[in-house]
Amino acid sequence: MSYKPPYKITPAIVSLISIINSGISTKESMIVLSLKNAKNFCQHHLLPAITNNLIKMMQLDKPNSPTQKYQLV
Repeated sequence: MSYKPPYKITPAIVSLISIINSGISTKESMIVLSLKNAKNFCQHHLLPAITNNLIKMMQLDKPNSPTQKYQLV
C-alpha cells in the first residue's frame, strides 16, 4: 500500500515551497508569488503545504499571530 498525501501536490504548492528558506511570513510569500487574495493563498497554497507536512509554523502556540512565519519541515 502506497502513501497518498491528503492534498494533491500542485504547482501552487511547489511554488510556495521553492521560496521558503529559513522563515517567511504570509505577506512576504504573497508578494514574492505575486498573489493578492489572502484567503485564496491560504486555501490553495498554505493549508495544503502544511497538511502534507512540507512546511510548518514557527510559532506553534500562536497560529494567527501577525508575525507568524513558516519554514520547511
